[in-house]
Amino acid sequence: KNLVDWKSFVTKGERRQELWKETCFELFFSPSESENYWELNISTQGHWNLFTFDSYRSPGYPNLSEENLVQHLDIEVKKNKVRILLPIKVLGLEKSHLDVSIAAVLKLKNGETSYWALTHLKEKPDFHVRESFILKLKKE
Repeated sequence: KNLVDWKSFVTKGERRQELWKETCFELFFSPSESENYWELNISTQGHWNLFTFDSYRSPGYPNLSEENLVQHLDIEVKKNKVRILLPIKVLGLEKSHLDVSIAAVLKLKNGETSYWALTHLKEKPDFHVRESFILKLKKE
């Protein structure tokens, strides 16, 4: 029984705000030696947005600052497999070790919302907590 309110994937997703109000997946990544980080949101329809932060929830959450270096995101879906090309080189991160967090916001059919992440470090879900970026990607 499908409890999550999945939307149909569109052939060409576009940049949109407030994707976390519905079911979406989120990727947070940061150079290991830095406080600044990026948040990538992707909806189940293929819509997306990329935000940049100088530090925890800056610049004045919830007034998010879109990353202007990226104007298009390459998302490909084939038989339930999704491929996303992240613009690491465009962001100047190709030589950085990255700390990463993966999260999901699941809007249920009954109207409730469920929050999932590799780890939750606060009483309420807060995907922006830097210590929750527990995946370590190293450039070799």
